[in-house]
Amino acid sequence: MILYSYGSILQINPADDVLETLTSHGHILHQADVSTSSLHRKHLIVIKNTYEVVIDKVAWATLCASLRSIGNGSKIIIVSENDNIKDLGTTGAMRIDPLLQEEYWYFFRSLAFGSGSSILEEHAGLAVVGRQIAAELHGSLFGAKVLGRFLRANLDEQFSHTMLNTVYRFHEVMQRDKYFTKLSIARVALKVLPMPLRLKSASQTGEASEMPGTMVQELVAGSVLPVEKEMEVVLWESAYQPSYRYTVVCERVEKPRCSATKRMKQK
Repeated sequence: MILYSYGSILQINPADDVLETLTSHGHILHQADVSTSSLHRKHLIVIKNTYEVVIDKVAWATLCASLRSIGNGSKIIIVSENDNIKDLGTTGAMRIDPLLQEEYWYFFRSLAFGSGSSILEEHAGLAVVGRQIAAELHGSLFGAKVLGRFLRANLDEQFSHTMLNTVYRFHEVMQRDKYFTKLSIARVALKVLPMPLRLKSASQTGEASEMPGTMVQELVAGSVLPVEKEMEVVLWESAYQPSYRYTVVCERVEKPRCSATKRMKQK
């Protein structure tokens, strides 16, 4: 019934201009036939908003006015980790409960070690550490997607311990009372890479196949080494439509060198 109620259903980013999006951008989830589109002036907009993005209330009012000018009855759905967006809507927020601990472990394990048991049989210690990592992530789906694939790219027990210690330290800094945001997961990911990288910025963008960038699994496996001072790294890319990437821009951290005077004193 939803498909027949709206002229178009689109998914967009919070920063997109809605009027422009309706004509040329955004991922079209549904488009009415040309012969019937004039009868369906209503639009359904799905906005995927990350925790870090703040939606300005003035911009929000402009967005709603833009939709009303296009056609009465248009709706906006915001999918977000940010509790503050609940005040923007005209109806109550619908909360999605996190996965239970065992359900989340199954999700994390499938991404890290596959659905079979052959990898865990060959690397028994990884299952123990992997379960501890999953417990520390407290149901973060993005954390499972990124860090689970890290483990998949480097089935080394020492590497998994490094990841566990890094996640644990980040949780301590957050005073263990906050959930991991995507930005937090990005910082954890860069910390466990074999080469030091410092996060400069992060963004979630669409049309993944058209964008360049080094896949983070290549850095984990060591098949690609950072050459430039600054580089763009793809932490995660969706496998299905609507496709999008979570990309970070980071810079190499130069290791401090001992001065000639210091070396002389050491001699």
